[in-house]
Amino acid sequence: MKLLIVLASLLLLAGCMSAGVKVDERNLASFHKGQTTYQEVLARLGPPTTNSLMPDGRRMLMYSWVQASARPQNFIPLVGAFVGGADSRSTNVIIWIDAQNRLASWSTSQSLYGVGRGLDAGPAYGPVPNQPRTTPVAGH
Repeated sequence: MKLLIVLASLLLLAGCMSAGVKVDERNLASFHKGQTTYQEVLARLGPPTTNSLMPDGRRMLMYSWVQASARPQNFIPLVGAFVGGADSRSTNVIIWIDAQNRLASWSTSQSLYGVGRGLDAGPAYGPVPNQPRTTPVAGH
C-alpha cells in the first residue's frame, strides 16, 4: 500500500514544473519611485531572470515565472493518449531603473493558458477547460 501511494505521488509530481523567479505584487509595495535603489531591488527580490542595460544608462529588470501542470487525464492508460492537456500560469514583473540607479517605474502581468489534446481540445476553436479564452480569435 505504501508503495502504491509513493508511486501515485511521483506520477502526479512528474506532471508539474516551474521555472524562473516568482515575485508577488505585494512585494513591490515597499518600492518608491526615485528612492529605492537598484541594489535594494536586488537585495529584496534576488537576481532577475533578465537584466538589460540600455545605451542611455537605464536598466530593465525582468522577473519571469511560469508553472505548468499536466492534466490528470493524461495519466489514464490508453485513454490518456486521446484526452488531457496541460495548464500553465505565469507572472512577469518589469522594473525600470534610471541612469542614477533609482527606481523609475514597474509593471506586472499575469497569464493563464490551457491546452487541450485530442478529444479534450474540443471542436474547432471551441472552449478548452481551464482556458481563459472562451471565444475564437477573429480571422481564424
